Amino acid sequence: MKILISPFSDRLPDNDETRESWSVDQILLYQKDISSDLIDSIINLIHDEATLYVPTVLDVTNALSYDGADFALQLLMKAISCDICRIQIYLMGIENQSMFMLKYKYPNILKLPNIKYVYFNKYEVRRFDEAFDCIPTHQEYINMLDALGIQLPSSFHTTHSVTNEWCTYKWSSFLNINKGGSFDLPQALYFDYLKTKFHLSEDRFERKAERIFDKVKALPESKILVVDDNCRWHRFFTEFFADTKIEVKCIGSDFKRKDVDMIVAEVNNIIDSFAPNVILLDYRLIEDADYSNQKDVSGVTVLRKLKGTADKPGCCFGRQIIMFTATSRIENILRLKRFYADGFILKEKPLEYIGKKTSDEVLSSAIQTISDAINRAKFLVPLNVRLSTLSGLTEYVGQETREEINKVANSVRTITQGNELTKNVLKLVCLDIFGLIEAISRDRSIVKTNSEEGRIEVIPYPKAESIIVSDGTRCTISRPEAEGPNRWNLKVCDKVDNWIKNKEQSRIDLNVVIIALILFRANKKCVDETKWNQIRCLRNKIVHNSKELGIGELQRLSLDMLTLLEDVIVPKRANQ
Repeated sequence: MKILISPFSDRLPDNDETRESWSVDQILLYQKDISSDLIDSIINLIHDEATLYVPTVLDVTNALSYDGADFALQLLMKAISCDICRIQIYLMGIENQSMFMLKYKYPNILKLPNIKYVYFNKYEVRRFDEAFDCIPTHQEYINMLDALGIQLPSSFHTTHSVTNEWCTYKWSSFLNINKGGSFDLPQALYFDYLKTKFHLSEDRFERKAERIFDKVKALPESKILVVDDNCRWHRFFTEFFADTKIEVKCIGSDFKRKDVDMIVAEVNNIIDSFAPNVILLDYRLIEDADYSNQKDVSGVTVLRKLKGTADKPGCCFGRQIIMFTATSRIENILRLKRFYADGFILKEKPLEYIGKKTSDEVLSSAIQTISDAINRAKFLVPLNVRLSTLSGLTEYVGQETREEINKVANSVRTITQGNELTKNVLKLVCLDIFGLIEAISRDRSIVKTNSEEGRIEVIPYPKAESIIVSDGTRCTISRPEAEGPNRWNLKVCDKVDNWIKNKEQSRIDLNVVIIALILFRANKKCVDETKWNQIRCLRNKIVHNSKELGIGELQRLSLDMLTLLEDVIVPKRANQ
């Protein structure tokens, strides 16, 4: 089939006489506003092979635009993407070939197979009827298209916006969720070039997309907050997490009208109400004025304010923040890690994905990153909440204990933020927190011990008469009236020397001090209302390097110890 494209301003009538004079089967009228529809119509007309005659200039009012040559490239790439390889294109111009190649921005178009240049007249067209060149392989076509050097459309000022357009299209196409064309790319030669490379390079089998969705559905129940100013990503993640145990919320569509402080305030409000486990935070939330200063990039600034530091934590220390970014520069990644970014999902840049990881690999890696973040958040969020609560109880403890609490909280945050939560890391966390229990037992504003008399004096709050716990020969508790309403005797078993008084170190045994605090300050009827006995047992296993302890057990131990500390620090009314 031979098809001639007619300029709109100097149209050729599609009748038998004109077709015969040009020796073509059909004449199609080009209109700029519906050029994509025309390309689709041509593709539908072609069955096995076709020869097309395209003027290099279709808009005669702008002869230097060479919009016809661009149209021919778009048509060729569409045909390649539809696996129509036997297509010849004759570019028809009014200057000689050398002048055309000098003026046209993509002169290598004439190095593409089956593209020729002829003068724009019917006599030239009628005498050209050459055989097809050899049909290139997919990789050869990719190399040839790369050699054209097709440029970004002028409407896109940064690669940031181009990457968002391309990556949402590529991932949604791979996953077959581009419903109703909601992720289609803008009309531009550059995007046609990318789509053609995508078709030639990517192995898009449905079973691969199904495997991705199986992995998403296997993610544990959680909440994810997407913070991105691009609505395409809102639509993508809504589709991506549909029919899963993930509750997703997306914000940021109006961020372009806000400054960073307003954005941080809005994100904080959403975190308070939505309580996400994981936050996907765009690296560049708004078009930053200064691209050279990476420290002040909007997403980085939001990250710093949400995370804070180990000694002055923000609302998201423990909550996992995954940076969603196109930047892969090592200095930027290291800077983000210094500001406590918990992970990274890299958007596929249009200029870099070929020959690297496929969408299957990139999305699988992203799902694993999200899964790891969810599992970390389930432990680190309550851990950091309790550390912050503990740090706020300064009025109940002495100065040394206060400093020890801050020191341990800082240490635990630093250890857990920058490391994988292995057994060894969690053992360090547990020992740090257990050190606080020991510090509480020495805090004279909470409890006083007398090893000579085997006596423990529990100090209530606010200051009132002390509660006295002294040794005896039987395991009973009494409250002698003569010693006042807040004076108690704890009579213990016959092993009083070993249990209450450690003669070698001349101090009251830690176990007895904590029991006294549990009974008379935390207002528990018995020790088993707390996890103290399990805590002691597990702590001893850690000290003796027991291999029986699992990661879950160590995480629960950390949280149980913080709960116990809060119970004994904040006094309750003594159990009458």
